[in-house]
Amino acid sequence: MTTSRRRAETLREQAYRDLDELEQQLTEGELDAPTAATLRNVYRLEIEEAEALLSAISDDSAGQNGPRQRLPSWLLWSLAGAVVVGGVLLSVSGSARLREGGALTGGLEGAARSGFDQAAPEADAGFDPSAYSDQALEAVIAANADLPVVSGMRVALAERYFDRGDYTSAFPHYQAVIEADPPPSPGLVATAFTRLGWIVYDGNQEVDLAVGLFDRALELLPGDPVPMYFKAVVIWCGSEDFDGAAGLLVEVLSSSDLGEDTRTTVEADLAQIAGRRTCG
Repeated sequence: MTTSRRRAETLREQAYRDLDELEQQLTEGELDAPTAATLRNVYRLEIEEAEALLSAISDDSAGQNGPRQRLPSWLLWSLAGAVVVGGVLLSVSGSARLREGGALTGGLEGAARSGFDQAAPEADAGFDPSAYSDQALEAVIAANADLPVVSGMRVALAERYFDRGDYTSAFPHYQAVIEADPPPSPGLVATAFTRLGWIVYDGNQEVDLAVGLFDRALELLPGDPVPMYFKAVVIWCGSEDFDGAAGLLVEVLSSSDLGEDTRTTVEADLAQIAGRRTCG
């Protein structure tokens, strides 16, 4: 049995147990009817999603990630307004070169997640996003879109999509976080800017827009190694700016937050740059 199938079955069984406990709590007066109705809908959505996954999963195909997704131009323009440097709006350029696979994927998705990362998404202390399916979280977010705590839920859900390369699903949640009023914590907003920067580069090869988004993250968290590393990779791979990328990576290596695997990856990238080797 694959990990994906086991997880889907576990989610379904847990949702059924939650439904049973819900009815008991309602009978014993521990929950009011409106709250019970909301939770009942959430648990039923989880069951439906788990059953849909189980019907679609095969042992041969489970666990495979889909291709990175290119965003439509109108989404890029909707984001470009968030990137302002010296009062001048950055244009969306189409000149960047996408690096396929190789050390970039390992450096970005391995390094950024193994040794350092921005603060984990914040949520209500009584709400654990990891206990909910994608569909259930989408429903909770839609029903509570005006609540400040939803920003943490949005990032938690968007991170799942991001990890799978489902940029089209991740994008609107990250965008909602950077546009939220009042704004969430700097850590959450910086995470959203950083992920959006990588999305527009990896999906659409937009170097200038990506760099502007990383810079916004660094304005919020000066010296943070995650957006700094991503920016270095993008200007190295997208613009062949060896000196600029090297300077950023040296600064990343000065961080005390790096794990050993991450430090090794960054050092390897820096060695390639020092040899004036392109990242492709």
